[in-house]
This record gives sequence, structure tokens and C-alpha cells, in this order.
Amino acid sequence: MTRDERKTKAELLQELHRLRERVSGLKQAVEEWSKIFDVTSDLVFIQDKDFKFVKVNKSVCGVLEVKLEDLIGKKCYEVFHKSDKPWPNCPSAKTLKDKRPHTEEIYDPNIGMPLLISTSPLLDENGELTGVVHIAKDITERKKAEETLKREKERAEQYLNIAEVGMVIVNPDENISLMNKKGCKILGYKQEELIGKNWFDILVPQRIRSKVRGVFRKLMAGDIEAVEYYENPLLTKDGDERLIAFHNTVMRDLNGKVTGTLCSAEDITERKQTEEALQESEERLRVALSAAQMGTWRWDPVTNQDTRDASLNLILGLEAVESTQPVEDFLHFVHPEDRDMTNEEIQRAIRERRTYVAEFRILRADGTVRWLRDQGKPICDENDRVLFLTGAVVDITEHKKAEEEIRNLSSAVEQSIDGIAIGDLEPKLVYVNHAFARMHGYTIREMLGMSATKLHKEQIDEYERALEQLKTRGSWEGELGHTRKDNTTFPTYMSITLLKNDDGEAKGTLAVARDITKSKLRERELNLYRERMAGTERLVSVGALSATLAHELNQPLTVIRLSIQNALEDLQMTSCPGTTIEQLNLGLKGISNIISIVGRFKNFARSSPGKTVKEVDLNAVAQNVMRLLNEKAWHARTSLHVQGLRGLPFIFMDEKDLEQLFFAIIQNAIQAGDGKEKHFVIVSGKLWNQHIELRFFDNCGGIAPENLNRIFEPFFTTKPVGEGTGLGLCIVQRIVSENGGKIHIETKHGEGTTFMVTLPVKRL
Repeated sequence: MTRDERKTKAELLQELHRLRERVSGLKQAVEEWSKIFDVTSDLVFIQDKDFKFVKVNKSVCGVLEVKLEDLIGKKCYEVFHKSDKPWPNCPSAKTLKDKRPHTEEIYDPNIGMPLLISTSPLLDENGELTGVVHIAKDITERKKAEETLKREKERAEQYLNIAEVGMVIVNPDENISLMNKKGCKILGYKQEELIGKNWFDILVPQRIRSKVRGVFRKLMAGDIEAVEYYENPLLTKDGDERLIAFHNTVMRDLNGKVTGTLCSAEDITERKQTEEALQESEERLRVALSAAQMGTWRWDPVTNQDTRDASLNLILGLEAVESTQPVEDFLHFVHPEDRDMTNEEIQRAIRERRTYVAEFRILRADGTVRWLRDQGKPICDENDRVLFLTGAVVDITEHKKAEEEIRNLSSAVEQSIDGIAIGDLEPKLVYVNHAFARMHGYTIREMLGMSATKLHKEQIDEYERALEQLKTRGSWEGELGHTRKDNTTFPTYMSITLLKNDDGEAKGTLAVARDITKSKLRERELNLYRERMAGTERLVSVGALSATLAHELNQPLTVIRLSIQNALEDLQMTSCPGTTIEQLNLGLKGISNIISIVGRFKNFARSSPGKTVKEVDLNAVAQNVMRLLNEKAWHARTSLHVQGLRGLPFIFMDEKDLEQLFFAIIQNAIQAGDGKEKHFVIVSGKLWNQHIELRFFDNCGGIAPENLNRIFEPFFTTKPVGEGTGLGLCIVQRIVSENGGKIHIETKHGEGTTFMVTLPVKRL
């Protein structure tokens, strides 16, 4: 044997030795894995590519209650599910398809327990899939623990949501993980608007943000004693600040690691404001305490001594110490008008051995009057003999004031000229005031319980549309027809509001109705007046066109006439055919006719037929015009006022002209207002040197400088197309001029305008 052959043989022996050691190690590993495979409580089995069991541990046999040899070679879904194919989303099928591990929680009714199934692919040395390893873990206890934890969490959230204080959990990353309903209500947010948001960025004011973060970091460091209680303001959704008192509890996990802080948050804004107000003066504090506390007393009828505690003496305006005085001393504080009644109640209680309640006034030591409610009863021995009387006194002054305010409010509602009604959600009427019942021709008793639809049967569609808007928007207003008891109808301007409880849930409706029958009549009168004004404006416009046409035609017609006349004179001195001269004379005659027609146009422009000149009461005209324009002014938020016209002498002119003058100037002022701010128009007058000086003053914005010289031009207007003719002030100027008066304007753009009209008392 050669040296190389001996070397090759030695290497082969070494390799064989290594293989034997590796096989031995693998055999040992297989034995150890087999032991684990059989002793583990998890369900472990191996299946081939056809879903057949290749290897199964004892836990599987125990759960299925079958022998090992009865499982090997059978398909897993036939054994587990008594099915001829795998169930949908089967982990084995997924692993066989994509050669990847899968984990899934399932509840198998055949096994009767929830399982966590993990599947892994088995690959040969070439990477080819040969089967799947299944490990199924019984997670019954975990599921029970999760369900218990879920119930506990839900219960905890319920407790937090019914708590009377705000409760919030803030994580170490400063984000809010829980906020109960009370906390959301304090801050004006919904829960979903806060969960996951940064506590400091959204709720803590900028000026104290760093300070409060320092407190939070102490909490996260576990320094709970340093910051167990503190007060600081928080921002509401509306941007207001509320002062909150915090009680903190650090939350930890099972390992003691801080996982966040649980804070109870109490809104102490009002309490702090009250405390600060009470601290302003000692006297105010003493009065507040006497009103808030209840005093007790005990009277011995044998000795006639009355023992009062410190609180009762404080209520009486005395030093806050317990004292014993004759009962007459207490009665001395009772108002003289109530003293006999109070004493009689006490004596009747002694005679009849019963409890009594009396309300009376007292005159305190400082002279102020307070209302008290006194409740007492006699204490008797076994022989029914009165040993003493004992009782308690409560200051009910504020309660009495509240009752008085309620009575006043109720009286105001009952005396309102507007009809007021409250209905439930059906809607049926549960309350109506006298005005509401009267306008419908019913008694209040007849209307209670009545369906509101009965009052709108002539306009039921409009009423139902109003109710739909009420449900979506919370309110509705507009014109709506009503039906009386006698089936006649009348118009109203009505507003309906949805009434809600403290939780924002609808509980009824509040309706306010105003009968606008008279307003509608005034509106029709105003429309008729506007039609008359429009007729006058049309007449003025025709007159203006006539005057313009006459002026434009007059000059060229005169030139033509003179030219023909000169031509005739020249022709008559020559031998001209007679027909030419005849034709020129006919033309000259036609020109004269045209000039005559133009003259009539001029006269038409100047004339105002149908006028009746007489003495006119300025105040009556002003009141009538304002009555017509009052509704329009109200919608434009403009108030109309008359000053100094009553008592002025009557003016001699056409009443319709004067009405047009007032109407045009006042209407212009109303239209000039923006409808957003409140405005006013004041009409005043005075007698001066046999003339009436009228002033129309408004603060409706004034006239732009570039328009001031054009406001009396016919057809000039700054109003949108279709809203004005531009003839109103032109008419005013014509009326003033025809009646021998003058008109002057003072205006400041952006502020207001004053029209000053001077008219002679007597016709010139």
C-alpha cells in the first residue's frame, strides 16, 4: 500500500468517525425532542402535503380520545371536523400554499376549547415542502383572563363615567388615554376629541405649560407625595379657562413600572370665585354665613328660657356664640306683623302636642329684614306633659326672592301681548298663556292637551316643514297661518325653539306667536302707497323726457323756420314758380305746428294736474308715513322718531306732495343703512320767520362726496338694478321748488346725513 493510499484511508476513517458522532448527536436530539413532543400539554402533530397525520403526540390522542395507530395516515380535517375538505382560512392550507408559518386563534367545537394554532412548513434538503408541523395551545385560561379583564375595564369605565368629578388617565407620553363624561362636560369636548391628544398642548394654558409639565414629570418619576394635590386652570373647547383641582394617583404595571397617572378633576371655578367674593369684606362674609347656616333652639316653657346655638344668633345678626335668653328676646326679633301668628303657632303646638312649621320675617340687629322658616315640636314625658320645645330655623330669604321672581316672570308671560305655548314632542300643548288662547278663540283649559296640528290645518304642509327644520336646526321662525276655533284663519309671525334637558336631549317645544293681521294690512297700505309713488315717478319721468325733448328740438326747429322764411323772402323777389313758394309755405306751417307741439310738451312737464291745495297738519303727515314705513325700518334695524312737529302751524300745500316728500327722504335713509348696526332717523321741525324748517337727520352712513352733486338728477341712483328709479329726490326737489321752498343737505360720509327743507307757511 502506498503512502497516498494510507493517507486517504486515514482521512476516510476520520470522516466516518465524525459521521458516527453526528448521527449519535442527532439520535440523542431526536430522543429528547420525542420526549418533549410526548410530554408537552400542547397539541403537536405533523401532517404531510395531503393533510394526513404523520406523527401525533399524546395530548392530541387524549383530547380526541383515540389511539395513536387510529390517527396515523388519516386526514386531520376528517378527524377534527368530520369534514371531507379543509375549513376556510385553515392555517395548514395557508402554510401549504405559501410555505410560511401562520398563527391564528380559533374555537374548535369538536375539541371544545379555544386554541392558538401555529403552523410551520417542513422542507427537505432541496427546499421542497414535505409537510406541516402544528402546535395548538389551549388558551382557555387566557381567554377567561382576557374576558375578566375586559369586564373589569368596562366596569371601571362605567364607574368613571358615573363619577361626579372628572376622571382622566394620562400616559407617560403625555397623551390622554381616557376621559370620562364629567371631565368632557367640564371642558366642553366629546370623548373622541380628546382621546390620544397631548394633554399639555390641547388643555393647558401656554403661560403655565412648562410648570405643569414639571409636575407631571415628578408623577412619572414616582414622586407622588410632592404632587398628590394641586390646582391649575385648563382651557375649554371655547377657549375659556376653568380652575381645576387635581387629585393624582400613579398607575404601575405588575413590575412596578409607572404606566401613567389617574387624576380626579373637580371644577372649582365658581367655588373659588365665591370664596374671593366673600373675602372682600368681613361684613359680606358674615351675612353670607348667616344666610347659609341653620340655627337650632330649645325652649323650656316652665322657665321661659330659650337656648339658641351660635348659628341662630349669627342669623339674627348677633355674636356667633350659644346663649340662653327669655323667649321674649327671640320674639323681639320677629317682625311686628308676624309676631302674633308665630306665637299662636307655638301655643297651638303645645296644646295639640304636634309639630308646627311657620314662616315669618325678622328684623336683624343691623336693621335688615330676613325671611325664616321655623320648624319645631314639643317633647313630652310618659304622662304627656311638655318638657320643652325644640326646633330649627332656616334662612329662606333667597328662596322667597326666587319665588317672587318666578311670580313676576309668570305674570310677565301671562300679560305678554304675544301668544306663548309649550308643547311636548308629539306635539301636544302642555301650557298656553292668555294671549295664545285668546287669539285662537279658546279657553286655556280647552287648549291643554290639544294637538298643535289642529291650529294649522289650513297650512299643515308649511307647519310640517317647520317641524322638520326644528328637528335638524333646533329652531324655526317665519310667517305661518293659524286657525281659530270658529275655523277662520289669521296670519302670525312665529318662532319655535326646541327645548332640551341638561343632557341635550329634546323634551318639548316653545312657541311664540304674534298676530300680524294689522301688520299685513299696513303692508298692503304701504304697497298701495308705493304704487301711487310709482305712478308719480312715471309721470315725472315722462315730464322729464318731455322737457328734454322740447329743449333739444326747439333750437333746430327755430333754425329751420328762420331759414325757410328767409328763403321765401328771397324767392318772392325773383321769378320763381308759384308752386315752389306754395310748398315752402306749407313747410313753414308744418314747422309752426311742430313748435306748438313742443310747447305743449314743456307745459306738460311743468304742470301737475289733480292737486288739491289746502292746510295740512305736518305732524299727522309724518306719523302716517312712519306708520307705513315702520315695518321696513324694523327689519333694517332702524328706529324712526318725530320731534317738535306737534303744535306747528298748518302748512298750505297739496297733502299728497307733502307725503311724497316725507316718504322719499325717510325711505332713502332706511335703504342707506347696512342692516347690521342699529340706526335711527329723526324728523324735527320749527317755525322761523313765517317758514317751517324741517330737518331729516339720520346716522345711516352718509353720502359719498362724488355723488353729492348728482343726487337730485333724474334717474341717478346708487341702488342695485331693480331697487330704485333715481326719481325720489328729483320729485322732492320739484315739490319744494313748486311750493316756494328750499332744500339743503349736510352729510358726512360713513356717518350720516341731514336734509333741511324750508317751506313757507302761506302759499306764495
